[in-house]
Amino acid sequence: MKIITLEPIPNQSLTVALDNALWELRLVTCNGSLCVTVRRNNQTIVDGARAVAGELIIQDSHRAEFGNFAVLTNNNELVDYQKFGVSQFL
Repeated sequence: MKIITLEPIPNQSLTVALDNALWELRLVTCNGSLCVTVRRNNQTIVDGARAVAGELIIQDSHRAEFGNFAVLTNNNELVDYQKFGVSQFL
């Protein structure tokens, strides 16, 4: 497992190289939730999925093939961008 530290800002995009693949992640605050778009090598894997603490972002059809992401929080708190890099990580 690799921990990706996010910035404590409401909307952000980042690119990370993992296992010889280029991952692009876009995180957007939507009505108090966090929505995530995931692209792998320019192919959209997930578009606007709601991030729930401790739950996998990429669902079954792609999970085994590519790996996955989840937002880790203390005590399964709701995902809150203001806590990124402090007590919440990707």
